[in-house]
Amino acid sequence: MRFTVRTLVMGGILAAAAFPLLAGHAGTDVFVASVGHGSGKGGSQWRTTLWIHNPGSSDADCQLQLLLRDQPNPSPSTYNLTVAPGDTMKFDDATWYLFGIEGFGALRVLCTQEVVVNSRIYNQEGSDISDTQGQFFSGVPASFAIGVDETTQVLGVNQAADGEFRYNFGMVETTGHDVTVEVTFIDGDGEVINSRSYTLAPFEPIQVNVSDLNAISDNAVLRFEVTGGPGKVIVFGSGIANASQDPSTFEMTLKEQGGGGITGVIAGPGLTGGGASGDVTLSVATNGIDTSMIAPNSVNSAKIADGTVGMADIGFNYAGSASRGGPASNLSCTQCVDQLEISASGASSGQVLTASGGSVVWADPAAFSLPYSGSASTSGDVFTITNSGSGRAIRATAASDTAVWATTTSGYAAVDARNSSGYGLRASSDSNDGVSALSSGANKSGVFGYNGSPDGYAIYGENTTGMYGYLASGWCGVYGYSTGDIGSMAGYFQGDIEVTGNVNMSASASRIDHPLDPEDRYLVHSTVESSDMMNIYNGNAVLDSNGRAVVALPRWFEALNRDFRYQLTPIGAPGPNLYIAREIADNHFTIAGGSPGMKVSWQVTGIRHDPWAEAHRIQVEVEKPPAERGYYLHPELYGQPEELSVIKALHPESVPSRGRGRPETPGN
Repeated sequence: MRFTVRTLVMGGILAAAAFPLLAGHAGTDVFVASVGHGSGKGGSQWRTTLWIHNPGSSDADCQLQLLLRDQPNPSPSTYNLTVAPGDTMKFDDATWYLFGIEGFGALRVLCTQEVVVNSRIYNQEGSDISDTQGQFFSGVPASFAIGVDETTQVLGVNQAADGEFRYNFGMVETTGHDVTVEVTFIDGDGEVINSRSYTLAPFEPIQVNVSDLNAISDNAVLRFEVTGGPGKVIVFGSGIANASQDPSTFEMTLKEQGGGGITGVIAGPGLTGGGASGDVTLSVATNGIDTSMIAPNSVNSAKIADGTVGMADIGFNYAGSASRGGPASNLSCTQCVDQLEISASGASSGQVLTASGGSVVWADPAAFSLPYSGSASTSGDVFTITNSGSGRAIRATAASDTAVWATTTSGYAAVDARNSSGYGLRASSDSNDGVSALSSGANKSGVFGYNGSPDGYAIYGENTTGMYGYLASGWCGVYGYSTGDIGSMAGYFQGDIEVTGNVNMSASASRIDHPLDPEDRYLVHSTVESSDMMNIYNGNAVLDSNGRAVVALPRWFEALNRDFRYQLTPIGAPGPNLYIAREIADNHFTIAGGSPGMKVSWQVTGIRHDPWAEAHRIQVEVEKPPAERGYYLHPELYGQPEELSVIKALHPESVPSRGRGRPETPGN
């Protein structure tokens, strides 16, 4: 299917038009086809001014992405900003100011609200911005891009043999996929002169001189057709007199966004209503739904109201003799079984039907029926079951609640699970707790695990969502203990750990496989610590022709930090006059006093002042509570005995002494 897309929007009505529609549309995903900062032909120096307007009634949070020309851009440079309702943001020399990049390409603007984007790319020959020539580009929403079997045109092609004018055309891929576009050169009389295909990588902009099509004319049209690939493109043309640096932009004809050719609505089988003008209504006709319209097996019990199906609705009559409750003249029941069809002959009270040797017989029920509830008072086991084979002794499955629930009002454990060679207790869950344990005793554990073997785990938990411990008050939600021997750990986590409060530790470090000897050694670094909740940020900046650089920080920077400190280091040459010309304000700061093109490494520190940090300031020096005074976190480092450990003093039952083996447990 091929069609040429031309539309004109007037007063909200889509009407066909034979000329291009200039882009000026709001969108949440908008592309500016040509931006840049750098040198061009004839000594030209190109810059870009960008305007972003928010016509809506709420903030537009936007991300700007710079798509560099003649290359894919899977991870482009980005800049984040917020445009308030009704506001317009303007950026002079936007490519350099926002991204610090010299080059040409396209700009993508992604926003949470619809915005209008305009730009002007211009040649600035002198130092005054008013001494410029350039061309206008309006942002084109991604919804106007053309895809496979769709076409668009660009007019104004003027590149003849006299050499007075030259003409470039460009394309930008907008979806992040490969795309192939056939470009056809058509002269003013509608004759096809030549064509060529171009393949663009994901988010790749290109710009090509029309001479690439081996055709000349002073009045031609370029037709663009997407012939392959899942990607989409927007296109443009640029014409310029060779004796000037003042080009003109030629917009693509935009893809139709609506319209239609409905001339009437006709009621089909089972329906009534319709019409050829005005608002029309379709309804289900009386007796309009017949069996041919109902798919096999599509009516289930959920579609049948309780009590609405009687014997007359079943394809046979219930039958029997007058002595069995039915009229003697009725047919017998050949497809139903109820209590009247089963003989109780030979059955005793309480027996049930069961299968035995291929026959159905009356027999006593099993030892207990379900649901079952019972109790006993004994000093031994109330229930014992043994499987001497290789299968399970008990298997319990619950559809929406706990499969096995065990409680004890006294004693050592609700569940005491042991195994001489496998798991003592193994629990897994696809969507909830693998093990859920609650203790209401003072200073007692919901789960207590001890392993006397140096190779095993006291408690091992494996779940797609992790391990959970909860404590309303008291000591700790999850407790792990290690003897401190080399290679032993109180806890081991593989993956991310999230903590919403403070982490108190004697020291912190990171450990990775040694980059130079990953098989045999580790590389260990201590982390940076501070007494005042300090954050550290750094980066590199390249100074402009005035020896200055504006460093853009994240939009949340000042909301998180205060009390800023700065460090600057010149790279490659001394920079004795480097200084901070403008301190951090509006999430920017300015470096000045260096040589043009100098690379400067900068570092900024700040003190957290977000609501959580303000409410939980670290106390650097803290008095031990009375119960912990005279005790140590690590008594062995001070030449003190193990009995003076803080944890040992507060919870002696939770920390086994070295060499004492497993604590005693009740039961056999």
